Amino acid sequence: MVKGIAKILAVLAFCSLVVTFREVIVSAGSIASSADPAFLGLSIVGLFIYRVFNATGWGKVANALGGQVGLVDGASVWLKTESFRWLPGSVWGYCSRALLGQQLGLNRQQASLSLTLELSLTLGAWIGTALIFSLISSVSIFPSGLVNLIATLGITGIFGLSLMPVLYKTSAKVRRHVKELITLKDFEIKPLVLLEVLIFYSVLCCFNGFCFFLICSSLGITSLSIGQALAANSQAFLIGLFALIAPGGIGVREGSLAAILSSYTSVETALAAALLWRGTQLLVELICLLVVFAEIALKSRFQEKEGYLRC
Repeated sequence: MVKGIAKILAVLAFCSLVVTFREVIVSAGSIASSADPAFLGLSIVGLFIYRVFNATGWGKVANALGGQVGLVDGASVWLKTESFRWLPGSVWGYCSRALLGQQLGLNRQQASLSLTLELSLTLGAWIGTALIFSLISSVSIFPSGLVNLIATLGITGIFGLSLMPVLYKTSAKVRRHVKELITLKDFEIKPLVLLEVLIFYSVLCCFNGFCFFLICSSLGITSLSIGQALAANSQAFLIGLFALIAPGGIGVREGSLAAILSSYTSVETALAAALLWRGTQLLVELICLLVVFAEIALKSRFQEKEGYLRC
């Protein structure tokens, strides 16, 4: 009951913000529509490359736990399970990576632990990227302008209200992940492989930030350096990641990113960059979903044809 009321309050508060800043949002949409197609196209291609390479990380983690997951097989499973998250109903439960991982030769404990370990390494890579480039580039979530600061704190407070009722549920998940990580002592871990994966994820975080820099370039934000773009992108990613009531950090991540960018350009252009960045990510995820469906359809058709020939 309390959780439902908190969510309703958060939605109402967010809607009030949208109404209040409707002129800014309309201007941002107009600016986003005038983005340079060359830079925008490069960013989309880069994001697709990023997603494909990122998909190979889980297989590396599973192999560090003693598995024998092939590069292509691991990437295929990762892309399928990540794509199926968009589908309604209980599809996600049947097509979870833990289940498909067991079909690749992992035992139940290896499959489950690989997910927690992958999440930990990914989180570590994003935190490291945020810290390093924030210190180098002196980028902060708190902009210098008082209005922008109030807006940032307002958005954070609004989503913080709806965060409170789910803290217990989240803490239970955290405890479960910690317990799983403790079981690492039961495995013959390959630490060099894990270090390789951590570095691999860190490089991907930087590449993801470069794709965001291309989005900013498409809108003519010339005062932003690559290092500052990497810092802003990683900070906003982490803020969105911990916004538990917002699926994929949607809304929170864009608000945070716009607040950071407003120190380098107008509020309207900053919001346009944040919205365009989210849009390109959703487009790439949709493309991956279509690719997964195409693969499943082709495989099913091939199996039917093979069965027909055997008859």
